[in-house]
Amino acid sequence: MSKLPSFQFYPGDWLKDPALSICSAGARGVWIDVICLMFESPRRGYLVSRSGAWTLEQVAVALRGDWQENLKLLKELVHNGVMKQDKKGQFFSKRLVRDERQRETWRGQKRRQRAENKKSASMGVSSQCPPDLHSSSSSSSSNSKQKKQEPPPAAVLRAFESFQHIGTKTPFGPERFQQIWAEEYERINEGTFTDAMEQAIRRCQTENIQIPGLFFSMKRKVEHIEVENKTHRTPL
Repeated sequence: MSKLPSFQFYPGDWLKDPALSICSAGARGVWIDVICLMFESPRRGYLVSRSGAWTLEQVAVALRGDWQENLKLLKELVHNGVMKQDKKGQFFSKRLVRDERQRETWRGQKRRQRAENKKSASMGVSSQCPPDLHSSSSSSSSNSKQKKQEPPPAAVLRAFESFQHIGTKTPFGPERFQQIWAEEYERINEGTFTDAMEQAIRRCQTENIQIPGLFFSMKRKVEHIEVENKTHRTPL
């Protein structure tokens, strides 16, 4: 696993998490330290070592301060469903695990893309060709690309048509951003409309994809509509 110096922190998610909100201030403070331990773990997102899963007592000792008080606060986090445990007894952070999976997916895509680019380059025009042939080939290739620009896929069009009552239904932003939003829109039944937009933002940030300012503006409008209508599906 590659070494990362930091992880993304979402203040809005932290403040709006209902399970975390019912925890005491002490438990919330312990939780951020636990998240840091999980991030530094050999298996990112989990509290594990080479010998196996950590016990609550081991976690309490690893945290700074009175370990008995830490243990009490850890039990509060587990009781309120903030600190989760899988079937193997491993404590984990749902957010860190999900972000790590997305990061691995992105790394795999980048590796495949590099391999494809390398293969395409090896099959390209020979460097022994005359300069004017290189120039002609490059020019004709560029022109053909401009002529062969295809319209956005149907999934992208559907995703952006959902904004027709609060902005523009025409796809905007980088192509990869459009693809990500289309994918999250297709999975919208798994959560609220706002959830889908936040997930799209997180994926773009993970992949270092530019997010158009218009998308953030629309997200604020969607949040307002969902609050007013108290619905899981924004009526767009």
